Amino acid sequence: MTNPNILLFSLALVVAGCSNERPRNAILLQAEQEVNSHPVHTVEMIYKLEADTMGEADRSLCHLLTVEALHKAGVMVASDSLLEQSRQFFAAHGDRKRCLRATLHQGISYYEDRRYPEAVKLLKEAEQMVRSRDEAPLRHDVFEALGRINAEADNWRVAVDYMRRALAAARQVDNANWQATALTQLAELYGRHGDVKRQNAYAQQTEPLLRRVDKRVKAMVLTSLAAMNLRVGYDLTARQQLEEAYKMVPQELTVKLLGDLCHKMGRKAEAADYWYMALNGFDLDLQVEVYEKLIAHFKEMHQADRALDLSQREVRVLQMKNERGGTASVVEMQRDFDNHASTQRLYRRIIALLLAAMVLMVAVLVLGWYHRRRVGRLSRLIENLNSRYNADLNSYQQTRAELAQLQHERQADELLIAEKQRQISMLEGKLADYQEDRQPPERWNVDGNLLNAETVVRLHALAAKGKLPEPADWQQLRLLMPAFTALLEEHHLNGKEMHVCQLIKLRFIPSEMAALTASSPQAVTNMRVRLMEKLFGQKGGARDFDRRIREIETNQPS
Repeated sequence: MTNPNILLFSLALVVAGCSNERPRNAILLQAEQEVNSHPVHTVEMIYKLEADTMGEADRSLCHLLTVEALHKAGVMVASDSLLEQSRQFFAAHGDRKRCLRATLHQGISYYEDRRYPEAVKLLKEAEQMVRSRDEAPLRHDVFEALGRINAEADNWRVAVDYMRRALAAARQVDNANWQATALTQLAELYGRHGDVKRQNAYAQQTEPLLRRVDKRVKAMVLTSLAAMNLRVGYDLTARQQLEEAYKMVPQELTVKLLGDLCHKMGRKAEAADYWYMALNGFDLDLQVEVYEKLIAHFKEMHQADRALDLSQREVRVLQMKNERGGTASVVEMQRDFDNHASTQRLYRRIIALLLAAMVLMVAVLVLGWYHRRRVGRLSRLIENLNSRYNADLNSYQQTRAELAQLQHERQADELLIAEKQRQISMLEGKLADYQEDRQPPERWNVDGNLLNAETVVRLHALAAKGKLPEPADWQQLRLLMPAFTALLEEHHLNGKEMHVCQLIKLRFIPSEMAALTASSPQAVTNMRVRLMEKLFGQKGGARDFDRRIREIETNQPS
């Protein structure tokens, strides 16, 4: 027998997956549209929001956008438990796209935190998830992340494959920053393994994009081109590119190459200054290389004390590098994940084939049994009825058709009745709520003509459609009730509090107030409770506040 706990668990998963809870905050939804093109602006927009006042769906999106925007702006974030909660929320509510993005950026955070097994697992899961989606931005982000970690692990063939996929996705959406970054990564990968021809080919493709990229990407591309020019002896061109990149964004590799160039030109003191600046970065391999150059420089200058001090600092960096080691295991982890995934796919195929064979076998047996049973019954019927068979058969078919028609009509009538009853129940509920919210107190203290003003009617229409008013609508509302508005301004209310008070005076119901102020009904209720004490110095409920507002006597123009 089936375990009832398993049935309940399955039902819970189905209900959770079918839930339609979605983020509603307009600023968050706008920030989500801009995260790929303007990540820094996205962070600024999110910073102004108060996450504590949001629902669970909005908070989950807020955490995802924060980490995603920081990653796209070049700021790496260590593992974030809030992002893990967002990923679980999107997975539980069937939001596959946001779940994919959360999985990807959680994997990137784990990788930056050197939690390689968890990072590889999440990044490979993101790769499997993106296979079923034909969205170039998502494909680019996943492939670029996998390309970078394989490049760091010196798994260059796999890194090249992922970077080519990222480049194809970037070209599909015509994103210059993404294209330039992928081309630079490919050029560096081929240059690292001695394929100068392909390195030059990819590097040349970045030059037409320099007019369209932002400063950070342009500085990275110029630095990469300068490194290539230094290797072939084009020092003057490399110097111009490095100086331009340094003015834009002084990246650690840019500063290090400037030091190398100065040392080559005999300006050793200036070279040492640049090398010292390059030690402020996070690339441990680069720091070790810079330390070697500085130690050699001070030995040449016969400054043994400084050379010894730098040697000790280099040892500490090497120890840190060894402690943070493990990128080599990333290759093996990916291979194990791919093998496991292939095994799982093969296992699922075998299970599916076995199930199909069993279903086919059962179907053949049932059809055979049914066929034999029917043939025997028809044979007996033919023997017993003989000449009356055709007439009875026609009568049977006609009666069966009529019965089917009657059953169909009955089912249609039952469905129609059920639908009408449901609509009546809904309308009765809405009418009861509406009458409760619209129940007028003894004194409204508002002109009937004011309630029928064009601006008031427009606001009711906007609330019914779930749209926000324009600033001009609120200005017109202020002009309709100047005395009442002036009375409210004495209490230093903010814009949203002012609008709620005006709407209460004009008999708007809470659901309309929530729609017109981009708030939830609960937020509007809480605001009315706070305003009760702020305006009247008394504690009370939301309806008590509505009554006090509507009892305020003001002289309004007719």
